[in-house]
Amino acid sequence: MLRSLSSVALAIVPTIAITMAISLLSSRVDNAALTESIRMDLKIGAVAYPTDWNMRTGTIDWADCIAVEMATYGENDFVSAVARAKQPILPGETHTCERLDEKIGGPPQIPVQDYWRYWWGSVPILKIVIGFFHIRLSSYQAALPPIVYAMIFIMTCTALIRYRQAAFPLLPVVFALMFGFETPIFSQSIVTAPELVTGLLLLSAYMIVAVDRAALRWQVSYFAFAGGLQCYFEQLDGTTLAIVTCFVLIRLAGIRTFGAPKLLWPARLELWPRTAAVLHMMLSYGAGGVAMVLFRMILRIVLVEQNLSALLSDWLAQISKYSSGGITALKIVHRFSHGLDYAAFPYVGSHAVWLVFALCGLLYAWLLIWSLRHWGKLEIEQRDTLLASLPIVSLAPLYYGLLPGLSIVHSFFTARLLSLFFALAVSIALMVLPNQFTWDLFLRRITLWQHAARQPGRGQQL
Repeated sequence: MLRSLSSVALAIVPTIAITMAISLLSSRVDNAALTESIRMDLKIGAVAYPTDWNMRTGTIDWADCIAVEMATYGENDFVSAVARAKQPILPGETHTCERLDEKIGGPPQIPVQDYWRYWWGSVPILKIVIGFFHIRLSSYQAALPPIVYAMIFIMTCTALIRYRQAAFPLLPVVFALMFGFETPIFSQSIVTAPELVTGLLLLSAYMIVAVDRAALRWQVSYFAFAGGLQCYFEQLDGTTLAIVTCFVLIRLAGIRTFGAPKLLWPARLELWPRTAAVLHMMLSYGAGGVAMVLFRMILRIVLVEQNLSALLSDWLAQISKYSSGGITALKIVHRFSHGLDYAAFPYVGSHAVWLVFALCGLLYAWLLIWSLRHWGKLEIEQRDTLLASLPIVSLAPLYYGLLPGLSIVHSFFTARLLSLFFALAVSIALMVLPNQFTWDLFLRRITLWQHAARQPGRGQQL
């Protein structure tokens, strides 16, 4: 236990160093030149942020406008770079993209709010890209979708090359990421695309550097490092759940290919190596994220001199808003019955999405009944795999239950998470069923039929 905690603590040091370096580097950008570049793109129409609450793209535009306002605010001192996130607000505005040209550059007479609860790691990246590399905002946005899809392709190919058929359970989730996670829209966002690219880069590095073959303590450190770095870009839009899901499936593929590492703790889980590995991975990843949240709070207390009670009150008020959001049973039914096609927009409509979700739901039901009926007959490896899949299957329901103000009120969050949840049904089937009867029995039957065809008279025996 202590060795695991020391591994997490070891990972936090490079995480803090990297995030602080990015934030401080962005503070060296010439704010006047940055503001002028963005204002020119807005003026000529190269970049446009609608002010309507389109349920497919409205919140994405809203977040992007906040990022632009924060990037151009103009306070580049050390405290503002690492402990503040100021956003100008015009009196009477109903959408943050309204009169955006008046707010960029941070005019001193405009009221501001400090949106410090998020790290907003995409904002320093935006400042560095435009300020140091002199790339236009429109060009940056246009480059993001190809980068996202290229990272998905690289991550998938790396998994297939390294784990071969053991990586097949990852493919349904990859398919959901490409066609059921609103990636065509989210990949254009200067806020959400860097978060997804960072997660995919960490996944690829995990396999390329062969962290999966390292001792468990180093894997714990890597997972904590990945969780902390992901927290720097976190927007609570479901992207982290997708990255965690991919990490778990890749971890299970690594165990199937190379075997399970020796457990640090607890010893009783030695008979369940897959379940133990998944729990280690998720706890380490979560510990890295929590450490970065605590570090942000410490920076606020020390640098901004905000007292602890006021900080906790501000934080808990926002969490309370996310965990309630005025959710009623009628609103839940409405959200789950309307807007599910957002997940697969613009590929297919609501009827096709409903059909796919229904089929995957039936597969979940069949897997549950099958596992309960055959539990005593299953091999220890299959039971271990089923238990290991429970934590990732529960992520989306827990997200809905704990943060309905985010996941259900915003229709696109609902659709994104459901696409991951139902894709996992196929992944679990690919992990469990082939060991029991699917491929082995199928191939054996083919062999017997071929043998019988060559020897007339024996076909009836089959």
